[in-house]
Amino acid sequence: MNLAIFDIDGTLTNTNEVDQACFLKAWKDLFRITDVPTDWSKYRYSTDSGIADELFEKYHLKTSNDIEHFRNYFVECLRKAHREDPSSFIEVKGASNLIDRLRLHPDWKLAIATGAWKKSAEFKLERSEIRFGDIPFGCAEDAFDRKDIILKAWQDAERIHSVKAFDRVIYVGDGIWDLKAAAELKIPFVGISAKEHFHFRTLRHQLADYLDQSKVLRYFSEAEVAKF
Repeated sequence: MNLAIFDIDGTLTNTNEVDQACFLKAWKDLFRITDVPTDWSKYRYSTDSGIADELFEKYHLKTSNDIEHFRNYFVECLRKAHREDPSSFIEVKGASNLIDRLRLHPDWKLAIATGAWKKSAEFKLERSEIRFGDIPFGCAEDAFDRKDIILKAWQDAERIHSVKAFDRVIYVGDGIWDLKAAAELKIPFVGISAKEHFHFRTLRHQLADYLDQSKVLRYFSEAEVAKF
């Protein structure tokens, strides 16, 4: 039995742009901060919880109330963005059909491991019409480090499916931080660059979308252990 673990933003949903816009809007509206660095790869941890923790420390705002308020306001910004432009919340082509197929596949199980906070992650999946309720799920509340979030989803999948150890575990993502996490875990990685906003220079197995399911499953089987 094999396990495919998916990131969300830029991987299952085309929501990188709206997610960043709402994240920055929350900083501006709540704290009047407009100079948040947006090269997420430069942060200690490229996850919502890790980035927020680092920025709260930088701007001397770190209290539990501040963090909770920020997280809730961020989700409200996403809701407003959806009301104004539902087209900014769409799936990567073929994602929902692939997820539904993997649910029934005899050789593959699936899980989700995202650097997003749970409420925002669920909202983006729902509005992109991707069914996820029965899928093992790791998110930014579980850890700062994406590697640990992946491990949480992996362990949950083993427990839910009564699997002592999967024969093969892969991670599917769109960011350099996704590749790095897979490399740290020594598992194969498949890149996805649906809007061609990011290119993995030496990665052999990367997809533009999930429309060709035969190709996707072949890549899942062939992908090599990630190197970073």
